[in-house]
Amino acid sequence: MAGVHLRELLASYGYPLLFLGTVIEGTGVPAPIELLILAAGYLIAAGTMNVAAVWVTVTVGNTIGNSLGYLLGRQGGRPLFTWVAQRLGLSSAEIARAENWFARYGGITQAFSRWIGITRTPAILGAGVTRMPFLSFVGWSIFGDGVWALFWTLVAA
Repeated sequence: MAGVHLRELLASYGYPLLFLGTVIEGTGVPAPIELLILAAGYLIAAGTMNVAAVWVTVTVGNTIGNSLGYLLGRQGGRPLFTWVAQRLGLSSAEIARAENWFARYGGITQAFSRWIGITRTPAILGAGVTRMPFLSFVGWSIFGDGVWALFWTLVAA
């Protein structure tokens, strides 16, 4: 029943709803965005939406959302990161090791964390906290989000 309602919402609001949903989910807010993409697939099959336009909308929306999450991590994430790490019992050395690891593998982590739900939000915020170069972050996000969006768009269609 929820799928029908989602499909009707998407039929009414189309690409702007798909874009807004992927921006919000792209920030790291847990959301079943794949369901929205599957609803878009139904509308692709019905001739209401276009495969390429859905793919671009999802990729761009998610990349913008990732960038907002990155900026959140970069601007205010350091104190929160340190606080959470300390509450989890991580030592300063372990925190430094995590930062060094992210500095070395942050780009590839960003691209592939898109596929592993639980790692995605920490990867987005971690990129900002560790001050990964923004253009590198965006490049890896476009790559990871683009491949992920293409997969789900083609599965849905």
